[in-house]
Amino acid sequence: MPKAGQQIGSFRIIAPLGAGGMGEVWRAEDIRLGREVALKVLRGDRQEDADLRARFEREARMVATLAHPNICTLFDVGEHDGRHYLVMEFLEGETLADRLGRGPLPVRDAVTIARQIAAALAAAHERGIIHRDLKPGNVMLTRAGAKLLDFGLARLHAASHQLDDALDATATASVALPGALVGTLPYMAPEQVEGKPADARADMWAFGAVLFETVTGRRAFAADSAAGLLAAILHSDPPRLAAAAPDAPPALRRLVDACLERDPALRWHSARDAATALDWVDDAAEARVAPAPRSLRRLATWLAAGALGALLMVTLGRFLAPKPTAEETLRFEIEPPAGSKLVNAVVGTELAVSQDGRTIAFIAQGDGPPKLWLWSVTDGRARALEGSDGASSPFWSPDGRSIAFFAGGNLRRIEIAGGPALDLCEAPYGSAGSWGRDRILFSQWTGGVEGLYSVPADGGVAERLPGSGPDDVDGPRTFPFALPDGERYLYLKGGYRGPVATREACIGRFDSAESRCLGRADSRIEFVAPDLVLFVRGGTLLAQKVDLESGAFAGSPVVIVSDAWWFSPSGAAEFSASADGRTLVARRDPGPAVLQWHDRAGRLLTTLGEPAPYSWPRLSPDGSKLAVCVREPATGGRDVWLIATDTGIATRMTFDEVDTQTPTWFPDGSHLAYGASRGGPPDIFVRDLGDGSERALLRLPGTQLPRDVSPDGGLLAFEDFSPSRRAQFLIWLRRMNGSDDPQLLSSAPANQHSPRFSPDGRLLAFVSEESGRPEVYVMPVGEAGQKQRVSAAGGSLPRWRGDGRELYFLAGDGLLTGVPVAAGRTLAMGRPFPLFHSPSAGPIDFDVDASGERFLFSLPVDSRPGAAIAVALGWRSAIGGTTSPGSG
Repeated sequence: MPKAGQQIGSFRIIAPLGAGGMGEVWRAEDIRLGREVALKVLRGDRQEDADLRARFEREARMVATLAHPNICTLFDVGEHDGRHYLVMEFLEGETLADRLGRGPLPVRDAVTIARQIAAALAAAHERGIIHRDLKPGNVMLTRAGAKLLDFGLARLHAASHQLDDALDATATASVALPGALVGTLPYMAPEQVEGKPADARADMWAFGAVLFETVTGRRAFAADSAAGLLAAILHSDPPRLAAAAPDAPPALRRLVDACLERDPALRWHSARDAATALDWVDDAAEARVAPAPRSLRRLATWLAAGALGALLMVTLGRFLAPKPTAEETLRFEIEPPAGSKLVNAVVGTELAVSQDGRTIAFIAQGDGPPKLWLWSVTDGRARALEGSDGASSPFWSPDGRSIAFFAGGNLRRIEIAGGPALDLCEAPYGSAGSWGRDRILFSQWTGGVEGLYSVPADGGVAERLPGSGPDDVDGPRTFPFALPDGERYLYLKGGYRGPVATREACIGRFDSAESRCLGRADSRIEFVAPDLVLFVRGGTLLAQKVDLESGAFAGSPVVIVSDAWWFSPSGAAEFSASADGRTLVARRDPGPAVLQWHDRAGRLLTTLGEPAPYSWPRLSPDGSKLAVCVREPATGGRDVWLIATDTGIATRMTFDEVDTQTPTWFPDGSHLAYGASRGGPPDIFVRDLGDGSERALLRLPGTQLPRDVSPDGGLLAFEDFSPSRRAQFLIWLRRMNGSDDPQLLSSAPANQHSPRFSPDGRLLAFVSEESGRPEVYVMPVGEAGQKQRVSAAGGSLPRWRGDGRELYFLAGDGLLTGVPVAAGRTLAMGRPFPLFHSPSAGPIDFDVDASGERFLFSLPVDSRPGAAIAVALGWRSAIGGTTSPGSG
C-alpha cells in the first residue's frame, strides 16, 4: 500500500482519497508539472488478478477515448515496481451521493447537474461506450460542474465500430464471473439484472434513477435485502416522479418516467436528447421561479438540441401554420448529408433561411467542391442543388424561388426548382449579399475593390454604393442587409479593419453616403420585421429591438445563443432568420480542444497542457516546443502560444488585436512565420524568437498564410485564399530573399493546400482536389518531374518523419496512414500502410515527432458543436415583446 511521501514514477503521494474493490485512489503531486492529480493504483493484493487488471486497463483505454468537460480527464497511465496506475484529474468537491446525504436538491440545481451528466453520457454513447455503473457515488460535484467518474465497468457496445480493433478486443471481454451482475444494484436496469446484454438504454435507466433520487432525496428502488431489490426492479411498477415530487415541472416528470420504463424499447433512448429536454425544463423552471421581463428571457440553451425524430415531423405543421402557437418553440438539429461536412464561413455566411422559413440553404463539402444544399422543414430531407459547385455565401430572393451565391469569381443566381446557374456580374472577391426589392446588394472584401455593390436582380453592371469604398470615411462597408423600405440597408462598420471592439452596426442609404450607426456589433447584422436585429457581440448571438427611424437600438439585448460560431477577423457569423420571424438557424462554436500524444498503435500516451480552443499545432524542429494558435472566445481572435513539450507550460508569443494564424517554424527553430490581420486580410509576418522583433515578409491582396519553410531556409510555401474563386485555395512558392515573384505550384483549376517540404528539401507533399476529392500528392521541388498521388481514397494533412523515409496523412475514412519513401534522387513511394483510426470523429489536426513514433493530436472536447445546424421554430414568441407579421 502506498504511503504519504512515497514516490510512484514522477508522482509524490500526498494523502488517500478513497478505495474500492479494484484499487486505491490517492491525492498526489505531479513533480514534473507541479500540479495535483488523482492517482488510481491497482490494489497490491490484486495485481495478479487477471480480471481486475483487464478492468483496470479497460478504464484507461475507455477514458482515453473521451475528452469532455463533464468527464474526469485521464492524464497518463503507467507502471511502477509492478504496480499499475492511472493519473487522473484531481477534483475538489463532493460526490452527489455525499450531497444527497443532506437531502434532495432544489429542482433547478438537480436539472443543472442532470444536464451535465446527460452531456457526459452522450459523449460516451456517441463513441459507442456504455458506462454501466452510473450512480450518485460516481458523480463528483465541483466548482466547474458535475464530472462523471469510474469507467471501470464500461464496455464497448457491439454495434459500434468507432474505435480501433485493439480497444474492441479489450472492452468486450468480460471481467465478471460467469452469471455475476455488473453494476450497482439500485441503479441497474431490468435487462442488466437479468444478465442480458446492455446498451445505452441501460445507462438511461440509471440516469432516470439518479435524477429521481436527486429530486426526491430517496432511491427509486429500495428494499431490505438484495433479493427484495431484485424483485422490485424486475416486477414492481417503476415509481412516478409526480407522486414523489408533486411540485416537479411536468416536463421533468415525463423525462424521469420515460427513463424508468421497464421495456427498453419504450425507454428514453438518447442522452443527447435528454440534455435537450433538460434545457427546456430549466427554461420553464426559470420562468416560474423568477419571472423576468419578456424582453429579457434567455434562449441560449436551445442550441444543445439533438434530433427529435418522429416528434419533429408530427409537430412541424402547427409551427408553420399561418398563426403559430405563440407559447411554443421547437428546437432540433440537422446534420450535413453523409460523407460531407459543413463549410466554415470566413468572409460571409454559409447558412440562409428562406423568407417563409420552410427551407434552409447551407454549404457542405464531400469528396468534390462545396455545394449548395436545401433542407426542407416540411419533409426533413436535404437535396443538393445541381449547378452550385464551388458555392459560397448563399442568400434568398424575396419570393423564395431563387438563391444567389458566389462561385468562380462571379455572383450567380439559380432557381431552386432546377436549371442552370446564371452569372449576374463579376465579383472576384464577393463575400456576402442580400436581395432587396428590385436589386441585389453584395460586398467585396479585398483586392482593391472593397465595398458594397448593387446590381439588378436579372444581372448587369455592378455599381459601388456611395460612401462604402476603402477610401471613404467609414472605410469599406461590409455585410449589407437590405431593409424592407427598399431605400436603406444595414451594414457592419470596421469588418476586417482593426479591433473587434471598434465595430458598429450602421444604416446606410442606396442613393447617398449618408449613414447612422446603431451601436456596437462584432459581426454581420440581420433584420427581422418589424423591429429586431440579430448580431454577435462577444461570441454571443443577440436579438435587440431597433428604431429604424431614429437610428438607435432600443431596450436591452436578448441572448439567443451564448456560444455562437463566428469568425472575428471579418465579422462573419453563422446564423440566419426567416423574414416572418418563425425560423432561426445557427451553428455553435466548436469549443475547446485537447492536445494528446498517441503512439503508432493509436494508444494514448499522455496529454499536453490544458484544454483550450487550439488550432494549427506545429512541433519545433528539435521537438522541444509546440507552436499553436489559441482563440479567445470573447473576442474571437487567435494568438500564437509556445508550449514546452516536456512540462506543458505555455507562453503567449503574440498579442494581436485582431487575429493570428498558421504558425510555421524556420528550419533552425529561431524564427516563426504566421499570418496576421493588420488593417485587412492576413499578411505574412516573421518573428525572431531571440529578440522578439517582427517584420513583414509578404503583403498581397487577399489572404496569404504561411505553411512551411524549406530545410535550407530558402523557400516559403504559402496558401492564397479567396472563397469566390473556383479554386479557393492555391499554393505558391516564394524565395525568402524576395529575389523573384512568387510562383504558383500548379495551374490545375482545383483547390490545393497543406504543403510540406520533405526533410531533405527535394520533395513537396500537398493536398489537391483535382480528382474531385482531396488527395495527397508528392512532387519534386525545383526539378522536372511529375507529381505522384499517394492516397488511394481521399487524404489530408500530410506530415513527414524526421528522416524523410516515411510520409503520414489522414485518409478519407479517418485512418492515419503511412507511406514509405525511398532515398535517392528519384521519386519512389511505397505502398501505403495503416496505422490507426483518428482518435476523434470531429475536426482534428496533428503533427508527428522526428522519430515517427509519437503523434500529437489536437482533438475537440466535444465533436458535435459546429458540426450540425441548430434550428428553432417559433423562436421569436419565446423572447416576447414583439409580434411576428401575420400572427396577431
